[in-house]
Amino acid sequence: MKFVKVILLLTFYSQVFAQNFNPDSVSQLKKRFGFANMYFGLEILATSNGSSPLSNNANVVFKGYSIPRLVWGGTHFWGHADLYVSFPIGGYKKEVPSQFSNLEYDLGVETGFKVYPYKLKTRSIRPYLGMAWNISSFEQTIKGAEKSISLVKNTTPILAGISYRGKRTIFEVGMQYFFDNQYDYPVTRTTNGNLQLPQFAFTVGAKYLLESTYQNGAYIKKRMAALEKYHKYSAFYVGLGLSASIGIPTFSEYDKLNYPFFENHKRYFGVIPDFTVGYFFSKLNLNVGLSYRKMSDSYQGFGVQHIHDRKSIMLEVYKFLGDYHGFTPYLGITASHESLLFATRDLNINNTWSEYTESKPAIGIIGGWDIKPTKAESWLLRTNLRYAPVSMIVDGKTVSYDYIEFNFIQLILFPERIWAQRREQKK
Repeated sequence: MKFVKVILLLTFYSQVFAQNFNPDSVSQLKKRFGFANMYFGLEILATSNGSSPLSNNANVVFKGYSIPRLVWGGTHFWGHADLYVSFPIGGYKKEVPSQFSNLEYDLGVETGFKVYPYKLKTRSIRPYLGMAWNISSFEQTIKGAEKSISLVKNTTPILAGISYRGKRTIFEVGMQYFFDNQYDYPVTRTTNGNLQLPQFAFTVGAKYLLESTYQNGAYIKKRMAALEKYHKYSAFYVGLGLSASIGIPTFSEYDKLNYPFFENHKRYFGVIPDFTVGYFFSKLNLNVGLSYRKMSDSYQGFGVQHIHDRKSIMLEVYKFLGDYHGFTPYLGITASHESLLFATRDLNINNTWSEYTESKPAIGIIGGWDIKPTKAESWLLRTNLRYAPVSMIVDGKTVSYDYIEFNFIQLILFPERIWAQRREQKK
């Protein structure tokens, strides 16, 4: 009931403060098409050194690393914000301290935002502040000892730097500060040491801005007339994007009792394809869709191996909460069918895998936004966050599958709208 009240309140708010689309207003069109500008780029990330535990009270310094990353994102709010995702590419040279047979540290896919107090504009240098989310992973093996766990953590570095925007490019120099970089790390099944991951990272990069999608009022009205004629304001859509999971601090009861050294491992399913189909109800400003994701995660330490697998078919119903110069936020609920698998083995006991499966429903919430410059779009970009916690029982203990799923950019196509608008163009 509280959730329904929130939806009604936000709907009322959107009706009061949202914008009505007017294709005859040149100033409005410039604002709507200038709201966001997509880009692709390349940057180099280099981290500072870290310190790894050799025992309870002895540490060894390990060197940081540098790696190239592809950057995909866009400036928003007319140059006052930047939303992006960075993908590490290629390899890097690892320098393993002599006391270890293996030591690996890296940062995974990163999603973040930057705020420009002073608008980023052509031929200008502007400072920014921001915050990012990424996954750090660390793993070590002391010579002559069992392989320890792969420590997978959510990290949220603070960002600061400067950007220079040319006519079609943005050049950046930045710094990342990891304020939470110290963790208990198991050096044996029963003892921990103090792990200090790199506290700083530095980035240098360049991004190329894509051509503007500005359309004049006459062209927009022609496309809107086609949708009106063929009754395609309401229409089916299909979508494809990439999702990643943000582990939350839920420690499975199964591991808490049997393998407490896994406590600092946060489950992370990596970057996965996100498929969706659905229908947009224009008069209600409402989407009803189905999405499918397959998520898998495996981790190990001290001879213990776990595999988690989750296949989710999800019904999503969400209401758009107004139109703010083409930025259209939404909020809704989800109901899903979850197929769960948990497999485990302890090599100190035997080499046999034990597998457990369960199928069950889950209820969750979804929120996000579309970038929709006009009412006549045949394709658009969508961002969403989902949270649908679920768990299963293994030997009387709970195994959790709790995480927040983040889909940064999903390409949404309306095939019926494409057909209607192209048919009119041929006449």
